[in-house]
Amino acid sequence: MFTLLSPSKTMDNSVSYDSLPKTELIFLNELKNLVEHFKRLKKQELSELMNISDKLAELNYKRFQSFPEDLSKSKETLQSLCFYKGDVYTDIDISNYKLDDFNFAQNSIRILSGLYGILRPLDLIYAYRLEMGINTKNIIGKTLYEFWSDKITTYLNKECNDYIINLASNEYSEVINLTTLKAKVFNIVFKDNHKGQLKVIGLNAKKARGAMANFIIKNRITTPKDLLNFTGRDYKYTKELSNENTYTFIR
Repeated sequence: MFTLLSPSKTMDNSVSYDSLPKTELIFLNELKNLVEHFKRLKKQELSELMNISDKLAELNYKRFQSFPEDLSKSKETLQSLCFYKGDVYTDIDISNYKLDDFNFAQNSIRILSGLYGILRPLDLIYAYRLEMGINTKNIIGKTLYEFWSDKITTYLNKECNDYIINLASNEYSEVINLTTLKAKVFNIVFKDNHKGQLKVIGLNAKKARGAMANFIIKNRITTPKDLLNFTGRDYKYTKELSNENTYTFIR
């Protein structure tokens, strides 16, 4: 069983995890290809492409220009699960993880990425910003969905033939070709009772996805039915709003 997560724009490598294993990227050649294309862009082009401020464009221009040839030899890289610090990762309590927790995560958690394709928790990465949904046709001749879809789907078919728990956002999970995917996908929905109506509230849903990922890791969950016991952030499974492909949790 694999659990899929989205990446995070917020990244922080100020804390070292040198005692942990460091693994090599699944799609290293594809990464190098993309980086070479993005290195050619000017700051203004990055700003327009990503719809970001001049300050963020400057930051990401420098990141691409200084992207290490060998990630294993750079002091700026970090294991992916330790590097991401956005809302999804708030409740993934890596500061209290033991090696066994990281090893279980390495075997069961996969992070979808516009730049790296798909990441295991202990894969070394360098800081970046590249959302899956941006239009890269003028840069690489195709969208990132087109660039990654077959590669990621083929990888998933090779590595996981039972269940996939989708905790990724639509922007990222749409990269998977469901028509050729062998594993059964379970989508997870978190809804809040807001002014008498059940609604998906973005920030709350992001944090709940991370809480469920943490629950999966700490409890060594290997079958979808065991997710029904999840009560993180006060969400509870609601059978009436669920079906065989979607588990809905409300609070």
